[in-house]
Amino acid sequence: MITPEPANDSLARAQIISKRPRAAVDKDPYYAPLMSRPASTSSALSIRALSFHYPTRGSENGFHLGIEAFDLARGSECLLVGRSGGGKSTFLQLVAGLLEPQHGSITLDGVELFARTTNRDLLRGAKLGFVFQTFNLLQGFSALENLLVALMFSTLPKAEWSARGETLLAALGIEQPNARVEELSVGQQQRVAIARALVCKPALVLADEPTASLDPENAKIAITLLREHCRIEGAALLVVSHDPSLVPMFARVEQLSALTAEGVAR
Repeated sequence: MITPEPANDSLARAQIISKRPRAAVDKDPYYAPLMSRPASTSSALSIRALSFHYPTRGSENGFHLGIEAFDLARGSECLLVGRSGGGKSTFLQLVAGLLEPQHGSITLDGVELFARTTNRDLLRGAKLGFVFQTFNLLQGFSALENLLVALMFSTLPKAEWSARGETLLAALGIEQPNARVEELSVGQQQRVAIARALVCKPALVLADEPTASLDPENAKIAITLLREHCRIEGAALLVVSHDPSLVPMFARVEQLSALTAEGVAR
């Protein structure tokens, strides 16, 4: 499971970023590459010669995840399946830049994730959307406010934030954007989580067991909405799940064990 940063830490950094003059953001050596790179890069995710290892108790060799090549084009989608403990969450955390590999490279929409000049916090805000297993919405905040917090990390002009959030929530069937998220049904909360993942116009959306907290009917609706709106936004979608009911919905399904054994997936 991807572990989000504590809300207070994220909010503090977001407030600092959002208060900076636009001209200062544009000239920031970390932010400038994200602002200037066109959104038409064909590859949303590209992995090369990836190797990650850490020791585990009771194992002489420890845990190792190695992938020679993996590519996901903008607007495409992939379902990644595998057994519990097989490395799915580790893979997502590497793609999100929350773990750093010992070897290899991960490129998000043309930006090298682990380059010394890359600010990973800003890159995540500009290029990645996340749908968490347990939603991780900010309690006490409205549906729209949850999206506005995400937008604090984006490269979108601040004047467009409210309209962008309201339009996306309406498209996903949220008729009360100012309702606090804890007042919404579980299915509605998942829709808000999907909207939050897409609101910054990311190149790639990562969904970690997105149906785990939903009943079968809401799970099917949620995945359908997620896939549909990723296509509309032109974002690539990478879903990690052990839910067998999702397999028929995806044209591309990768077994993590096969991927690590064969090394190449496109």
